[in-house]
Amino acid sequence: MKQKLAILILALTMICGYHSVFATYSDWAEKELRHAKECGILTEQNTWDYGEPMKRGELAPILLRAYENVTGKEAPKVSGSYFTDASYEAEALYRLGIMNGVGDGKFAPEIPVTREQIFKIILTLQAVCEGEELVLPSVFYNPLTDFENVSDWAKPYVEKAYANGIITGYEDGSFRGQKTVSREEAIVLLVRSVNLSYQPAKPNQEEKNQNVKPTVSMEAISTEFSWNVKSSWEAGEHTIVWSALAPDTEYVLTVTEQRNSRYEGDIPPNGPIEYRYVAQYEHPLYLYPNRTYFLTLSAGGKTLEKEIYISPIHTQEMQVIQENLPETKEEADVLMAKVTVPIWKMKSDGTKYESSAELTVHAVIAEKVEAVFTEIFHGEEQFPMKDLGAYSWRGGRSEHNWGTAIDLNANENYCVYKDGTTIGDGWFPYENPYSVTPYGEVVNAFEKYGFTWGGDAWSNPKDYMHFSYLGT
Repeated sequence: MKQKLAILILALTMICGYHSVFATYSDWAEKELRHAKECGILTEQNTWDYGEPMKRGELAPILLRAYENVTGKEAPKVSGSYFTDASYEAEALYRLGIMNGVGDGKFAPEIPVTREQIFKIILTLQAVCEGEELVLPSVFYNPLTDFENVSDWAKPYVEKAYANGIITGYEDGSFRGQKTVSREEAIVLLVRSVNLSYQPAKPNQEEKNQNVKPTVSMEAISTEFSWNVKSSWEAGEHTIVWSALAPDTEYVLTVTEQRNSRYEGDIPPNGPIEYRYVAQYEHPLYLYPNRTYFLTLSAGGKTLEKEIYISPIHTQEMQVIQENLPETKEEADVLMAKVTVPIWKMKSDGTKYESSAELTVHAVIAEKVEAVFTEIFHGEEQFPMKDLGAYSWRGGRSEHNWGTAIDLNANENYCVYKDGTTIGDGWFPYENPYSVTPYGEVVNAFEKYGFTWGGDAWSNPKDYMHFSYLGT
């Protein structure tokens, strides 16, 4: 498993028309709790207070049923006991390598599960279900403010979970790894991390006598029709793969992307874009950072849905730059490098022609800057560039001081503050050829290589010309 798992966040359909079967829970968790119930993951837990901490002994049977649901395999038969205080579910999970004990032959079923523990368990479950090795990072780049407080054994798992979009942290940027996980939090994470299939309810005796088959919602995911997203989160390359139904069945895949804006702004979703296939069972897709993708696959009267969150990119270069930020122009000058990049220019009659531009940027990202502009230059849009700005010592905390910010076509991609102050004439996407578009080749190329677009990264100002490598 090559650093790819768990970017998947399922957009599961809520089954309507009946009252909640759960005693105490939060509204935000109801959809996932219902799905877990329909999938047979939750069985006798209807009277739980879901806000209470999840205990290890409570989690074990839920995880084992999830394993059986996803893989279609029965849990391994356990002969003998490794633990002196555990159920057969805990023994089976240990044999599968999904959940360990606490030492001295103890499973400790009454101990609550912590946040750093649950992410290790979920990532391991995913790897076991897919039959692949769990590859963990050895270098950590995430910006969680209390990452140093995470247990050393847990840091690779937390890093991987953050890089794959499972962890976003609290509002203050902290992770709080030793905090216990509630029952509903654990189940929501489980549902959002593995592809559970609905299990038809077993008919009662009266139904059997009447030869009536149990019904399943048409919106439910059929066990006869499934899909998966094979991902390489490092490269952004994904492949949507689905199972075959009857011959000549048409498969309709729709893709909608929404920017992960930091404010309620004026940037609508892009799509849906529709793809139709017959006798083809996969679709390659590049998913760009800082977006949420909504995928729907329909065929043979069945519909599958997924929601995939792609987090911003965090790189080793970012850490290197942040650890050595210059405080004076003299210190900054020695860190810079000049690059020459290909660009398109445009005449007054709209004719475009090839040209080049010289930029001064931080030497650590010089190759990335060249790659960004080369990709834009070879794109179908042939985006024209009237003016460009990069390194410029301004004092304060501007990334232009550090050679990690680039401005494009300032008048047509203005910077606007909440008090009405502006720099530039406006922003005219899809109208003025010099204005960047939220889902266009310029923004795509910059974000692909780790830059942040100021058009929706923060609410004040909205800086549509600005692309920054450190996200400020």
